[in-house]
Amino acid sequence: MSVDDDTRSKLLGIWEALGRPEPPDIPPEALISEGIDVEDYNEWRLDLEDEKIRAVKLRADAAVVDAREADLRARGMEPMPPRRTPDEIAEIERREQEADERASRRRERADQAEWLPEDDEG
Repeated sequence: MSVDDDTRSKLLGIWEALGRPEPPDIPPEALISEGIDVEDYNEWRLDLEDEKIRAVKLRADAAVVDAREADLRARGMEPMPPRRTPDEIAEIERREQEADERASRRRERADQAEWLPEDDEG
């Protein structure tokens, strides 16, 4: 179960006001005054720890990528560009589809503009 955004915001505000102590210990009085349940507080602390672990892993992964790219450059090669995320691919496809639709509408209007009334007289 995850902590709702309102509670998360309150907890972050309290933690910031306390100077972001490590570990993020918030006095029970502060929780009570904000109407925050102890279970939500404990869940929030676990979420914070998970975020820290993900950040450490991300930095480690970035360091590996940087080292690999440096090695490739040292050997006179260029590293591959980063792979696109599914969201980026979907956005590109959406833009291409919109461009195709606009081009199709333009062609349709151009075809209509070329029509002359005498074309129908037979």
